[in-house]
Amino acid sequence: MVNIGIIGCGRLGTSIAKGWLRGSRHTIHGYDVSPERLTAAEALGIVKHSSLQSLLSQSEVIVVAVKPQSIAEVAEEGAALFQGKLVVSPAALVSLEELQQLFKGAHVVKCMLNIAAEVGESMILYCSSPSCSTHSIDLFEQLFSELGSCIRAAEHLVDLATFIVGCGPACIAYLVEAIAEAGVCIGLPKALSTKLVQQTLKGTAALLQQYSPKEVISKVATPGGVTEQILGRFEEEKLKEILRKSIAETVLTLQQ
Repeated sequence: MVNIGIIGCGRLGTSIAKGWLRGSRHTIHGYDVSPERLTAAEALGIVKHSSLQSLLSQSEVIVVAVKPQSIAEVAEEGAALFQGKLVVSPAALVSLEELQQLFKGAHVVKCMLNIAAEVGESMILYCSSPSCSTHSIDLFEQLFSELGSCIRAAEHLVDLATFIVGCGPACIAYLVEAIAEAGVCIGLPKALSTKLVQQTLKGTAALLQQYSPKEVISKVATPGGVTEQILGRFEEEKLKEILRKSIAETVLTLQQ
């Protein structure tokens, strides 16, 4: 069992906590500047702390789940209490070098994950600072593999993964909603249409573990059939290009 401190009990911090609490193997400590979020966290089974110092004194591993612009303030407030601990930052586009300078003496890991952590199905890309010990890396993998699938990668790939891993659940949910609405348009009850799409998504995700997207499409889209006609309309409307450009151009703009 590990004492894990989560600084920031917002959406991501709460999702991470829920993932660990599913197994009830660890004690999860929480701190947030918002009393309302702290109360909500306590209701989930998170040990509430009224000060950052209190949380740091009782936690071996620290997840800094605050907005990027708040990280420096957290580091300054906790100061020496971070030293020697494994400090994990899921903040987008904050460099390892910056994190190591802020959390002096800590074993720093930078990662990208998403809200699927709460059901143990997040994709987790991570990189570590040069001073991060082998023990700390092993501990990170042990803990975060409970939240999904971990891959160690170069820092620039972790940054790029932000837009696939971090934004991915919302983008995919948007498409699911659109397909379910199409079902309603042809006469299906909304609840039934949504359930059909959810299960189809689950089955397709399993197939994509064995086959490429093109192979799955070829297995379903018989010549002249309904699927081929629907995909043809997608091509006419340039749906793939719209999706590709929406993601890529947004990323390039943010990187400038």
